Amino acid sequence: MRIGIFTDSYVPQVNGVSVSCMNLYRGLTMLGNDVYVITTDHREKTDAADTHIIRLEGFDVPLKNFDGFQLVPAANKYYKLVKEMNFDIIHVHTEFSIGRFGIRCAKKYKIPYVYTMHTMYEDYMHFVIKFGKPLLKKPYLAYIEGMMRWICKKSSAIVIPHEKVRDMFIRYDLSKDNKIHVIPTGIDLDKFYRKRYSEEEIQALKDSLGLKDEFVILSVGRVAFEKSIDFMIKEYNQFARSVKAKFVIVGDGPAMESLKALVAELKLEDYVIFTGMVPYTNIGLYYMIGDIFVNASVTETQGLTYIEALSSNLPVVVRYDKNLDGLITDRENGLFYNTPDEFKDKVIEIINDKKLLMHLKENAYKTAKVYSKQNYAETINNLYKSILEKKK
Repeated sequence: MRIGIFTDSYVPQVNGVSVSCMNLYRGLTMLGNDVYVITTDHREKTDAADTHIIRLEGFDVPLKNFDGFQLVPAANKYYKLVKEMNFDIIHVHTEFSIGRFGIRCAKKYKIPYVYTMHTMYEDYMHFVIKFGKPLLKKPYLAYIEGMMRWICKKSSAIVIPHEKVRDMFIRYDLSKDNKIHVIPTGIDLDKFYRKRYSEEEIQALKDSLGLKDEFVILSVGRVAFEKSIDFMIKEYNQFARSVKAKFVIVGDGPAMESLKALVAELKLEDYVIFTGMVPYTNIGLYYMIGDIFVNASVTETQGLTYIEALSSNLPVVVRYDKNLDGLITDRENGLFYNTPDEFKDKVIEIINDKKLLMHLKENAYKTAKVYSKQNYAETINNLYKSILEKKK
């Protein structure tokens, strides 16, 4: 099959969408398909030699929470380019610039298209209200519903990573015709296999970060306001000086300066370490320095960093969300919490209870095995085939 993956976000940008698209591209290619990624012309692109990564020229949009976001005009030359690609199927992974272009191309050239929803925009409603614009609630939700209807109406299939997302499509009356398929995103598990890294490599990274023999509480991902990292820092402040542990935050994003100011205000400079942006090619090694993985976000559709952590034999201490059902089992491969006090109590418990820590570690990797990029690519590949059979 000749496949076009359309996405606004792709490596070297580091987020769930870019990683998912990269793994799908590689997995589908390994299955013998002719796969192309249509994406934005990121200023720090590292794939110039790969002729299957096609970057369209656009212009930067200075959005506070989405650094590096670009808009690409749907120019005639780009339509001509897609027409010449002669795709059998188009797979759209974004609701905006490149995604809309991909859908228009699919309609224009009568190519079936699949849409994967990576972001639950309804979950961002509280940020609209938080920043003083409660009157925008109804228009915002109306816009989201309208956008979903336009995207999904002519699609051949809708892919969602978890059952949690289905509820929204039911509310919008978009769940008919058996178009919705729950397919968890896959990752490159080998990158996070602990035995892949030597003790010398791990120790060298710890030394570079000023870590000695402390217990390491690890957060990995985009440093954005919706991730609620400030919530965890404030709770960590309650016990940082009473246990031998450090909080390491891996990643970068729009909330970085705000979080650094918070750390300074709480006088936690000796206890919290910010690594800044880490290339995805090196991210596996950073998981190796952790003892537990923590997260406070409830805006994930799946949460690839949870799977990465489990693949690295890291127990997770995370805020309960429906999308984690089936991935995390409380007291088997991680601990759930709901309130700030519970976060503090669970982290202290796991630091002090070595037997519990080992039990969670033993079960962590077992959970992650089903989320391999090979399984993901094969399932998507079979979906494409069924769509093309129906078209015939």
